[in-house]
Amino acid sequence: MLVHASCGRRKSWPRGWVSGRALEEILGVEAALQIDPRCPDALIVLADQEEVRRLASAPYVRLALAHLAHDEAWNRVRARQKVMAPPKRDVFDMVEARPYLRAATLLAGCLVETGHADLARGIYRRVMRQQPRDSMGARYLLAILDVRTGDDASFERRRPHFEGDEHPAWVLTDLLAAHRRGDAERMGKALEIARRRYPEIVAMVADTSGTDRSAALEWRSSELHALWRANPPAQRWLRESVGVAG
Repeated sequence: MLVHASCGRRKSWPRGWVSGRALEEILGVEAALQIDPRCPDALIVLADQEEVRRLASAPYVRLALAHLAHDEAWNRVRARQKVMAPPKRDVFDMVEARPYLRAATLLAGCLVETGHADLARGIYRRVMRQQPRDSMGARYLLAILDVRTGDDASFERRRPHFEGDEHPAWVLTDLLAAHRRGDAERMGKALEIARRRYPEIVAMVADTSGTDRSAALEWRSSELHALWRANPPAQRWLRESVGVAG
């Protein structure tokens, strides 16, 4: 369990900072690491993800966590890892930062799950600035986050940038947004694309029994699934629309 701890060193730390020893028990992060108290619960969720368990000893995962730490923690972690890293704690300043950005998007997803949507939104935006071509799919994650948090105004401002986009993450997010707004035309268009191109993903987000999810794993499936599961009426409508049982 993460607990607030005071540091016995000469330098006094801001009240409420999380003990590095607690983080070491979770992710193997160096005991000296002190993490901002806004996100310790997100780190617990992060540690429970299968992908992170496989990568927990990877230096870039530790550095991504240190991104949210104070400057001294960043420098200490950087000094102990045999990897290239910027002298500052901002991993987004790196020329080639894809592994770090992947770790950051994983952490952002956990921030969303634990009620820190604003922090997650900031991470996604910085990832997009670092990668104009957005190979991380941060634009889709932002759209999902808009719908999940009920920020309809932000979502509608974002929609023109997805004109002609048939990526499943966008199609199924727009479908749910249209369902909530009662926009039959948009619902019909998105549903037709989803049924024709992504039946496995539709079955997954609809929570149908006996679904083979292996084909859907790479399509932001966890974020989409969480979005639809938070909207049971929409899930029921989707199951009825595609003619499958729950």
